[in-house]
Amino acid sequence: MILAAMAGIRFFATGGIGGVPGGSERTMNVSADLDELARTDVAVVYAGEKSILDIPKTLEFLETKGVVVANPIPADMEMDIDVINNAIDLALEESMAQGIRGKHIAPFLLARGKDLTGGDSLESNIALVINNARLAAAIAVAYADNGTIDVASDGSGTGNRMGKV
Repeated sequence: MILAAMAGIRFFATGGIGGVPGGSERTMNVSADLDELARTDVAVVYAGEKSILDIPKTLEFLETKGVVVANPIPADMEMDIDVINNAIDLALEESMAQGIRGKHIAPFLLARGKDLTGGDSLESNIALVINNARLAAAIAVAYADNGTIDVASDGSGTGNRMGKV
């Protein structure tokens, strides 16, 4: 995000963002992504908080910073909730047992999730990155055309007007 802003890039797409992982009440581990979303002058399109995170805590943190926007994964690429949650729970247990902390948690959880789901979680992550890139491109084109964007979660264009980005 910082490099995109420095390069004059106003719209940025990514798969997911860092956030507040489970157990953060013990470790105080909160991703720097959250503060950057609030202070960097770049519109970031993402699918939401990584499912390996404590989503309610992450959303609460983002709300305190005035950042609440997510582009969900396409429905046809969503994983069965029980399958992904079981994989996440097992990977979290393994990470704690192995003493994995800080910036090493997310890569470990993503790799273990891929292994535990037979690669399905990786396929879902790839689909959501592509979907986010499409939306970021559409936003950038609309902004370039008229300098403002209508934002609506249902695609109707009747949402909030975004001025200068």
